[in-house]
Amino acid sequence: MIELGSIGQTVIRWQANPRVLQFVCKADVDADGGPDAYTMDNTGLDDLDDLHQGNDWYCPKNSATGLPYIQGQDGIGPSPCHLVSSTSLQDPQFPVNDTRRYQNAQTVNFIVLPEHFAQNANLPIAPKLGARCLVVNLRNGLYAAGIFADEGPPDSIGELSIAYARALCIPDSPRNGGQDDDVLYLVYC
Repeated sequence: MIELGSIGQTVIRWQANPRVLQFVCKADVDADGGPDAYTMDNTGLDDLDDLHQGNDWYCPKNSATGLPYIQGQDGIGPSPCHLVSSTSLQDPQFPVNDTRRYQNAQTVNFIVLPEHFAQNANLPIAPKLGARCLVVNLRNGLYAAGIFADEGPPDSIGELSIAYARALCIPDSPRNGGQDDDVLYLVYC
């Protein structure tokens, strides 16, 4: 494996055949795409502060109001009063205000990679949304297959869905779960 660089303290390695990225780091837990992820009164699975910074919302917004879609009002989904939360990997057969358009963090094993990951990590080839991955909890030996389905901040790496955390016996709360290290990520390009 060739060492390409790092994001924070996490070293990114590359293997050419098969084409795979490898890194070992933390596992923060992501609720994005889940119908119960966020509410305006901050009682959802995840902290509302993870969904916005000031007036800049990281979710689908109603173009008329500039505010996030709310299920049961202008949004479509099974959890009234919860916001429609998005992921980067989407199913275009559903409208942007429908939770079915996005990967559900509660049911889909997925990882989050930083925005502009290929450029920041000096990658010879970038993983595409939907790329297969394998994640291993080095503390207990459990592993599970999944996909790359969401993008996050460009300066942070090591985040996976609620479903993935459960599969690896990592505390699965987006608010206070996760694991501080010893999680191996293999992303196939």
